[in-house]
Amino acid sequence: MTHKNFAQAFSKSLILVFLLLVPIVLAQGIEIDLIEYNPDTERARIQVTNNQDLELHNVKFQVDSFPPEKIGSVLKANGATMRIVGLSKGTHTITVISDEMTESRELSFQTSIEGAHEQFEDKQIEKRREVQLENVREKELEKFTPTTATEKAKVSARNLIIFAIAFIIGIIVYFFIKKKNEST
Repeated sequence: MTHKNFAQAFSKSLILVFLLLVPIVLAQGIEIDLIEYNPDTERARIQVTNNQDLELHNVKFQVDSFPPEKIGSVLKANGATMRIVGLSKGTHTITVISDEMTESRELSFQTSIEGAHEQFEDKQIEKRREVQLENVREKELEKFTPTTATEKAKVSARNLIIFAIAFIIGIIVYFFIKKKNEST
């Protein structure tokens, strides 16, 4: 294997690892969702979801520039909690603060069905973007993975050669160490 082929294989492997890690990074974080808003009472139910595989500590909930209120000392990994808050109609910034991270999201509190429909459409557009990003990621992944039987055979042969060389080097090192120990 030439230096150029090794560099190409290494760069393809690096890109493959990057593409595989992107969804993991994107999936992590705190999700803030408006569950329900009653314009008559100006009460809103807001759900905070921890999408990470680690617990969040000293979790606080903040609306706009008001002082943050403590939700709890721990929000479990992949867990959720609900807050009921009094908010006037309009757009408000909801921020969740923890020792590990901070996440903010603007939510629109509407008094009409049209406003709620707009919010729903915005969320659908956001989901479509995520699906499109996933499709692009899969296409990029397909570019760097062997697709034909000949390409797979080449990759298998290359891996076998690398393994054989590493094995032979290991045997040589073993005999050198053994010979050195016998001499002393």
